[in-house]
Amino acid sequence: MGVKVLIMLSLVSTLILTGCTNSTFNKSMEEGKLALASKEYEKANGLFSLALEEKENSKEAKVLKESTEKLAEINKLDSEGNLVDAIKLCDEIKDLNIENEIILKEVDRKRNELQEKLDKVNDENKDIEKKITKAESLISNKQYEDARKLLNELDGEIKENNNADDLLDRINTLIEACDEKIALSESKKNITSQKAKEILYQKVSVDLDYELLGDLDSNSHIYGESINNFYCFLPSQNGMPLEGEYYVHKVTGKVYEVTSDGSINEI
Repeated sequence: MGVKVLIMLSLVSTLILTGCTNSTFNKSMEEGKLALASKEYEKANGLFSLALEEKENSKEAKVLKESTEKLAEINKLDSEGNLVDAIKLCDEIKDLNIENEIILKEVDRKRNELQEKLDKVNDENKDIEKKITKAESLISNKQYEDARKLLNELDGEIKENNNADDLLDRINTLIEACDEKIALSESKKNITSQKAKEILYQKVSVDLDYELLGDLDSNSHIYGESINNFYCFLPSQNGMPLEGEYYVHKVTGKVYEVTSDGSINEI
């Protein structure tokens, strides 16, 4: 076979391969733009990636691929409530000097939509800040229960808003402060162990002696309440220990008897 024939065959093969490459590239770009127009960004991104496999130096394919990636991420951030980062991505797309009108119009529309949502959230946050200030005032006036109720309501509202982490931290800190104050207040209402023993004399028997038991198992419960909320007494008579135990609630003064078989009965 002559040299000229080989050269001709090589040129024909090159033209065929180039034609196939152009055909795949053009088809991928065309279908990618259709997916883009339909806002199927992930599908469009895949098609533009395929186009780049055929022509890795195509500036248009690179820009469209990067844009569709960002558009898909914008929708994801929007659905998660991360409006600030979604708006930043819109601005990043505009900085790519895109010539595709579909993308430019969609980015403008999406950015305006996101900004409206963010403005609304900011207005809601201002209202939340006012309520937090009110809760702080209630705490200053030692109205801990009212403050706790208001803060719980705010906690429920703010968890639906991912753009207010700082406010949520403030709310949680104030709730902890209220819990501590309420717990301290409740502890001051506890009856004394001597008062609990007097209750046993009245409800059980004056003929028995009652020894206060300490170091209770903190994992135990009486009628669903931690055992730490009770005084525990071991009964005896004439110096002889008796079976069973008596528990007196530190706040209500209610008496519970634990029998030898482990059953618990309120007296």
